[in-house]
Amino acid sequence: MGKLQDNNTLTTKPSVDIVLRAIGGWTWYCGYHDTAGQGDDFEECQFMAGAHIMYHEIDGEVCELYYREHEVKEEA
Repeated sequence: MGKLQDNNTLTTKPSVDIVLRAIGGWTWYCGYHDTAGQGDDFEECQFMAGAHIMYHEIDGEVCELYYREHEVKEEA
């Protein structure tokens, strides 16, 4: 499973870091399954995370969901 080092860095293996840099909108992360997704607004983000939950509920697994809002940033 992954571990958040700071607001933008997710460590999935001792030598591999995934840096998430959203330019705006919302992201969700499941700590149990080490899976992430995004949406334009909170409702869309919940909907996408709900599809993830529905898929894994079949096996009786429990997801650990975290949501985060990202401010709109201008691209360089």
